[in-house]
Amino acid sequence: MYWWITKGNRAKAHECANKFERLLERCGKDDGSIQLQVHWGLLYELKGQLAHAIACREREIALLQKALRFGGAVGPINYSHLATRLQGLVDMCVEIGRKSKATTTRRKLQRFVWMHRLDLRAERKKAQEQAARTKRDAAELELERRCEHDCLPLIDRGMNLNDSGRFAAGLACFERALRISPGCPFGMYDRANTLHTLGRDDEAEDLLWDLIHATPEEMSQHCAATSFRSVQIDALFLLFRVMLYGRGFSVEAFAFAEKHLSLRRRGVRSVWSMREIRANVAAMRRAWKAGVKLTGPAPPVSDLRQFTD
Repeated sequence: MYWWITKGNRAKAHECANKFERLLERCGKDDGSIQLQVHWGLLYELKGQLAHAIACREREIALLQKALRFGGAVGPINYSHLATRLQGLVDMCVEIGRKSKATTTRRKLQRFVWMHRLDLRAERKKAQEQAARTKRDAAELELERRCEHDCLPLIDRGMNLNDSGRFAAGLACFERALRISPGCPFGMYDRANTLHTLGRDDEAEDLLWDLIHATPEEMSQHCAATSFRSVQIDALFLLFRVMLYGRGFSVEAFAFAEKHLSLRRRGVRSVWSMREIRANVAAMRRAWKAGVKLTGPAPPVSDLRQFTD
């Protein structure tokens, strides 16, 4: 239920809540268990019954105080946790307009924080970090579910990682995508692009050769998308860059760039404009003529401003 709440899917959360409520009813409303009050409170919050949620929170706080009074701080049952639950009670009272109750609880909280020298900001930050970790875990589970038979979510994630500069992590996503769908042209292209950025041009070149020479029938067996031709044409320009950095300047490398330009036509989409491609090819020719030696790893292939200044 909590997982669906973090995902923002209230319909699924409510579906789980109904089953969860039946289980809680078997335990009763108050058996002296702190965790039981937490569960009832969460259920009432989801159902929008904040008055009942407040009652559960008050019983939970009373049990926490009793545990601390007789047993002291042990594990998760500590003064900081109690302060956090008191703050939550203040927030709920404010939300339903119980200003008097909120004020009384806030004063109690302030005295409690002062008595035990607590840093409530640090505790709130810790709670936010825990919530963020829970959300990331939920996202990971959702990704795992979606990727059982579909490689495209992994490719999207790999591209996002590349955009943030985490190329090794992005490469792992593309490799996993290709294990799910070997021969997917988008996975092959993005893996080759990432290998090039990491300076592994020999591996990238082999992958691009396979992609360029694949037939539409071969590619359609591995991917449901339709823009195969655009990927193959962009692979020609990427191969030009890979060969320059992997082998050095050569007529063969420039031939792939020229072939990319000759195949560009209306209806074929590309990562780059014709103007960007021509400017980069011209800049590389000038660098070759000037005796510049290219050293890897290369800058991201999306950045074509190299040698243009």
